[in-house]
Amino acid sequence: MARGLRQGVNNKESPVSSTVATVFERAAISGDDTTLVLGGLAEIVVAEQEEASRRMEADQRFKEKCAAIWVAHIKDD
Repeated sequence: MARGLRQGVNNKESPVSSTVATVFERAAISGDDTTLVLGGLAEIVVAEQEEASRRMEADQRFKEKCAAIWVAHIKDD
C-alpha cells in the first residue's frame, strides 16, 4: 500500500492541498508509512470535500436557472 501511495505523491492530477502534499512528500522521503497512510486518507477527504462543494454549486446554479425560467413563464401568463 505504501508503495502505491509513494507513487501518488507526484501525481499532478490528484486533487490535494499543498499542505497535505508537503506532509505526504516528507513522509515519502523519510519512509514513514503511517504518515503516508494518513496522507493518503487526507487526500481522499480533501477530494471528497471538493466534489461535494462542486455538486452543491451545480445544484445551486440549476435551482437558479429553474427559478429564472419559472419567473419568466409566470410573467408571460
